[in-house]
Amino acid sequence: MITSQHPRIAAIRQVSQYFLWLTSGAMLLTVLGTLYVGLKFFLAQDGAIGVNEVIANTIDFDQLSQLFERGLTGPAKMAGMLYITIMAVITFVILIPLNRLLTCFYQGEIFNQTAIGHARKALRIYILASVGGYFLQLYAMLNGAISKHFIGKLISQISSDLIWIGIFLLVVWALEIGTALNEEVELTI
Repeated sequence: MITSQHPRIAAIRQVSQYFLWLTSGAMLLTVLGTLYVGLKFFLAQDGAIGVNEVIANTIDFDQLSQLFERGLTGPAKMAGMLYITIMAVITFVILIPLNRLLTCFYQGEIFNQTAIGHARKALRIYILASVGGYFLQLYAMLNGAISKHFIGKLISQISSDLIWIGIFLLVVWALEIGTALNEEVELTI
């Protein structure tokens, strides 16, 4: 069976095109948002807020606007800019393989080793970024920069990440099974 003429492939192409626009827009917003927040850190007034509190507030985001108003030390400004830049790079690095995976879908080449590679890469980066974020949050909690009520948010975030990792794993497994079935069909013919 020629899969490129299957009606579902046309539907997947259409949906993939929308998601390609979405991921491309997310990449653009990541760059613009990083520049904006980095500039806010750079231009923040001088004050007494240190690095630990900046790390805690860049993790929690709830108090970030008040952080700029209260004033930051020089090292705190640099730590904030560095943290936001690292988070943007991680987001970008996750979005690139997702974008490439969607490009494979858009081209009608859904079940192949290239698509599996892009899906696995995005999954690995997401897991590493999540674990790194948890360690940073634990560091901030142990240093007293984050209040104990933040543990509820952390547990909620871990639950959400586990759900997303499960979805990613299902997609990777579906791609692997589909690729194996396609290879068997090609060998049969």
